[in-house]
Formats: sequence, C-alpha cells, structure tokens
Amino acid sequence: MAPISQSTVRSELSFSGVGLHTGESVDIKVLPGEPGSGIVFIQDGNEQVQIPASWELVKGSSYLGVTLEKQDEDPARTWRVRTVEHLLAAFSGAGIDNAIVVVRGSEIPGMDGSSKCFTEAFQSRRTLVESKSSLRKVKVLKEVAVSQEDGNSRWAKLSPLEDADTDGDLNISVHLDFGTRMQPQSFSYWRSEFITRKVLEARTFGFMSDLEGLRANNLARGSSLDNTIAFNDNGSVINKEGLRFPKEPSMHKGLDALGDLRLGGVLSGRYESLRPGHSLNIMLLKKLYSSAKTSDLYDSN
Repeated sequence: MAPISQSTVRSELSFSGVGLHTGESVDIKVLPGEPGSGIVFIQDGNEQVQIPASWELVKGSSYLGVTLEKQDEDPARTWRVRTVEHLLAAFSGAGIDNAIVVVRGSEIPGMDGSSKCFTEAFQSRRTLVESKSSLRKVKVLKEVAVSQEDGNSRWAKLSPLEDADTDGDLNISVHLDFGTRMQPQSFSYWRSEFITRKVLEARTFGFMSDLEGLRANNLARGSSLDNTIAFNDNGSVINKEGLRFPKEPSMHKGLDALGDLRLGGVLSGRYESLRPGHSLNIMLLKKLYSSAKTSDLYDSN
C-alpha cells in the first residue's frame, strides 16, 4: 500500500510588501506545517496565539477583504490578520495543505495585487510529507445559496459535483455586472486549472471614483497602480500597461472566491456567484456548515 501523504512547503519562504488596505510595510514568513494542521497564522513575537484559516474566525469581511480575528488570553487584546484571501488562493491553487504563516504587521502584503508571487514560490517549494491519514476534503452534498440586496442583487451558491465532473475538484464560476461602469463578463475554471489558466496572475481592481470614499474609511490606503487595476467610470483602464487578460476582473473575482472558500477547508463541488464579494462568500460557508453535520461533509475517500 502506497504511503499516505499531505503537502507543505519544503523550507521557509519570505515575502515583503505593502498592505493593500493599511498601506503599512508588512512582512510574512511561510514555514512548513505538520500534517493535518492546515493553514495557521501567527503574529510575529507572539507564537502562542495561533489563528487557523477558518471561516469561524472571520470577524471582519466586506466586499473588499477578509479579516481573521482571535481573542488573546488578555481580554483587552485581540489579534487580527487582514486581507488573507490572495495568499489562501495561492495555497489552494498550488496544492499546499499545511503551512504556518508568521505575520509582522496586521495585513498580508499585497504584492502586485494577484497571487502570482505566492503561487510560484509555493510551486517551487512544495513537498509531500508522510501522514497517518489523508487530507480530508469537504464534499458539498446539496445545494446551498445565499443572497444580498445592497442596491444590487448579489448571490452565491455551492452545489454538488455531477458524476461526470472531475472527482474531488472545485469549479468556480463568477459573473460580474457593474452596470455602465464595465461591460458584464463571466469566468469559470477548476481549482486544478488555477495555474494553467493563469488565474494566479489576475490583479485586484477598483474604480477611481470610489477611491476617496474608501480611504476615508481606512481602506485602499496601500492601493496604487503597481498593485491595482484602476478603472474610470466609463470602463477605460488607467494603468498604462492595460489589462493582462480581457477578463482579468472576473478572473480576479474567481481568485478571490478560491481564497475565501479555502476558509471552509478543501472543498469539492461547484461554486457560482453573481456580483461576488467576500462577505457573500463567508455567508455561504456559514450556511454550508449549518446545513449539515460537520462529519457528513468530509469525504471519506
């Protein structure tokens, strides 16, 4: 019988950059993780407080990002890690099951606004470690759906794979509609295609007319043309280099969804959404776990 294994990084990796929302200089180190430990965040200098990458620890999610939060033993202190989605998408797309992320600062560095830097580094250091058990995948058993009304109808749903679908994979389909600000577009891919379809390279984006309001609310303070695609309200791109791909905005929303859904484990199923956002995705994970016994969700294969 072949040995059972799970994947992690072979050795330490370091990344530095600017937080997309805080604008602070931030650094992270990614270290090998033990089989079965999953993705765990640790604040530099306080290794006792571990923040697992779990939807249950999401205390701040909006259309623009996900924050994980855990209470310290001292009730006056709370530990937070912001904007985890691009890093989690890289872990998922590169097939990294377990890792420790040591964070210096309060946010994951934004890099170029995509998952490219993280994913390529993980690819080069990915290794298999023998384990007493295989990685448990979360199998979507029945359709669950959520919606939001905030002036625009938004919805997201998870449904089971069909018999002919790729076994154990996750299909992600997103549909964008910003009215007159951008032509509607859709994009669909399998998690196993994250690298080959170049989803890892799709950058975050926004509209210049929203920037002042975002910064007034302490958001997008690290956003620049080096890490964000900026659109005018007529759909034109301000960045001199233009788009990397014709459907880069919907590709990036597909990247975001992969990162958000990793907070629910390694999912097997189909995800589809209209006007997706982080808060909607977290709502979907909460409904998934509330709709069935947790033990029933795990695939025994």
